[in-house]
Amino acid sequence: IYKSTADVSSGQLLYNKYSTVTDDHLLLIDIVMARKMPRRLFVQPHTSIDTDGSVVLNEFDSSFEGIISSFLARYPNYDTELESLWRNDQHYWKQK
Repeated sequence: IYKSTADVSSGQLLYNKYSTVTDDHLLLIDIVMARKMPRRLFVQPHTSIDTDGSVVLNEFDSSFEGIISSFLARYPNYDTELESLWRNDQHYWKQK
């Protein structure tokens, strides 16, 4: 209501009331940060057809190693054309 009626002083008081960080908030932040878990990684499984024609589900660990293994399994062949495209576009990416 304060915004629609252009009551700036009341709007500022309301905003400051609800945006003030209290000691209770700081305690909650400490608890949340102490219990924070690492972000989970989502690695999708692959399906492939075995030599006898049966479908095989290939699963990978939910880790960075699992992501790399998943990509290696999905794209087993070395692609020179893809690498040349990557090298040509490399100047667009940040370099550390």
